Amino acid sequence: MSELPVLPVKKRHLYTLLIFLLCLIVGLFWTRQAIKADEKDYLSLLNDVAQAQADLIERRLSRSMLATNFLAHTVIENGGSAPKFEYHARRLIETLGGISNLQLAPDGIVSSIYPLAGNEKAIGHNILEHDARRDEAWQAINENRTIMAGPFELIQGGVAVIGRRPVTIRDDTGEHFWGFACALIFLDELISATDLPVLEDKGYRFSLHHNSSAGRGESFYRTANWPSVPNNEQQVEHRVQIPGSSWSLVVSKDYPLIPSYITGALLSVLLAGLVSLLVYRILHQPELLQQKLRESRAKLEHLSFYDILTGLANRKLFKQELLRLNEDNQHSQQGAVLLYMDLSGFKRINDSYGRKAGDQVLIEVSQRLRSGVRANDMVARLGADEFAILLKNVKSTQGARRIAESLQFAIGQSYLLEQQEVQISACVGITMLPADNPDAGCWLQNADLALYAAKQQGKDGISFFDPHIQTAVTQGLQLEQELRQALEEDQLALFYQPQVDLKQQQVIGYEALIRWQHPEKGLQSPLSFIPVAEECGLIVPIGYWVIEQACRMIKHREEQGLESRFVAVNLSPVQFQDPQLITRIREIVHRIEIDPALLEIEITEGSLIEDVGQAVEVLHRMRSLGLTISIDDFGTGYSSLAQLKQLPVDRLKIDRSFIVGLASDPDDQMIVGAVVAMAHKLGLKVVAEGIETEQQLAMLTSCHCDIGQGFLFGRPEPEALHSVESLKEQCSVESVKEQRSVVQGQV
Repeated sequence: MSELPVLPVKKRHLYTLLIFLLCLIVGLFWTRQAIKADEKDYLSLLNDVAQAQADLIERRLSRSMLATNFLAHTVIENGGSAPKFEYHARRLIETLGGISNLQLAPDGIVSSIYPLAGNEKAIGHNILEHDARRDEAWQAINENRTIMAGPFELIQGGVAVIGRRPVTIRDDTGEHFWGFACALIFLDELISATDLPVLEDKGYRFSLHHNSSAGRGESFYRTANWPSVPNNEQQVEHRVQIPGSSWSLVVSKDYPLIPSYITGALLSVLLAGLVSLLVYRILHQPELLQQKLRESRAKLEHLSFYDILTGLANRKLFKQELLRLNEDNQHSQQGAVLLYMDLSGFKRINDSYGRKAGDQVLIEVSQRLRSGVRANDMVARLGADEFAILLKNVKSTQGARRIAESLQFAIGQSYLLEQQEVQISACVGITMLPADNPDAGCWLQNADLALYAAKQQGKDGISFFDPHIQTAVTQGLQLEQELRQALEEDQLALFYQPQVDLKQQQVIGYEALIRWQHPEKGLQSPLSFIPVAEECGLIVPIGYWVIEQACRMIKHREEQGLESRFVAVNLSPVQFQDPQLITRIREIVHRIEIDPALLEIEITEGSLIEDVGQAVEVLHRMRSLGLTISIDDFGTGYSSLAQLKQLPVDRLKIDRSFIVGLASDPDDQMIVGAVVAMAHKLGLKVVAEGIETEQQLAMLTSCHCDIGQGFLFGRPEPEALHSVESLKEQCSVESVKEQRSVVQGQV
């Protein structure tokens, strides 16, 4: 057997060198191709993120344009004036969101701003004469269209962009320029409304530029970590279309280009020395590089479809899931439920503890929501404090309500912030899919309408979608508008019902009861409008109006030389929480100059037991003013005797539900007797309301009740009647009917 030929040393070296060079070339080629392919994917995903943020900025700016259009339309409709500007501005800011303030500038001079606080210096500013702003202003006038100006430094401080809508009105002299309707958005608030600050924390850089015919201009906003000369980074640019101009949003992040090349080359050189490992390493090197880039791509995909703070699905992914569910329903009808949830009390936490604490609460809320549903259900965060839950294979409303209640209970458990326990709650709107509407495009809207209805029920409301909700929402807004008009046009009135000393049989005071003289519907009871007033916040100004009118009634009797009698007014639980309550009552009493002891404040039992410590503090401050304080509807809440002992009050008012059956129900007799005895031991007087029969009066007199009120003594009547009745020195119960008949003949 012949021996195998042995290659000369030079040939072995040559072959080794050729194999080394060949493997090195192949390795470098594959490294380059892999990096180019993944660089393209990386850039595409980065482009999606930039586009999403540019769209957010455009939507924010578009909302301001809607506000200026509405104000311009109001000015045109009113012939050059804007009645109820503050009301409309507040509603627009609350409804559209993202607007810092709204302005009106007749003849280019700013005359009205909402909110005014902090913006006083801008009043009187002439837009058409200011060097830095007049060009855009004249452009808007000449082109007769809305122009977005800025950003620039404000007179009142800060940097903002302003959308100016020129208003042209027509009168007898023809069509002429009236002025501007403006919407201002602080630049920092505009940026905070996007995910850009969060992206910056993750190493991304971004800048905003003005565009011109010459191309992209200098940046007017950039992140602190923006390099003077970008190096080895991916950079994408998206246009932000604004009225009259356009911006460019540039988003970038370092891309490991050179390190990847160096790593590939070094590994190829090192592995080429060992032929057996050379091929293996070169073939796998691109795969290793792809893995790193795949992880980066996965992170970008997560940013595109998931909420950065909570890790929940975002609105984009949630809508895709709804479309997928709709497609599945085309083949098999699988019931599903969409829950739309809004947190109550979250803004208070943000304002009191700061944004980081608010973020901590949102993260914990998201964890509780995910723990409360199944793995195949989807939980998404749609807004700052809005969440949506898609429950699959749930067909019954009972099951949907049960899950909603369990999620409410989980969210309602306390949260620990800065060593203090805080609580929030949630309102839930529910729509059944696809039973409520087969159109997937309407599902979120229907759930949102149901959420609105749930909010009307209170902070823990749950409501299912109903086709009539849209009508109810419209009617509620109409009633709110009419109620605002009623307050402005003095359509509200007070009626007075006498309160009688049961022992002396003398009228000693009155309770003031509000009525609404509606121009079309006639006299309306408080039950028809007080709930709406409490929901929209009008109950606070209405409450102060009632207090002032009651004080004027007291002063009127004094000026007529009539016997002094107290007037009791009801205080809403919402108004009881008003920080200005004591200040406003003190101002009214001092301005009208009455004896504060003649003004009695009735507070419901429910207002007191929610936070007894805070309630005691407020009541002590009321007592320091000299006011008389009574607890209204006593017996309908859950206060204990121990809590009652803490409260600085003068009277207890037994709820009418205990008086109705007093003559025949032994339980009511026992309860009323016990309440009277308990109150007397605490040094309190007792008022019984709803007395309608002589039998009820006899029972109350026998158990030594102090004061009575009800139809037996008199119905609520206008102030004039009681003023005339009081002309007699002694106004006994027996003479009430006789005096009333005389007065009715005179009035």
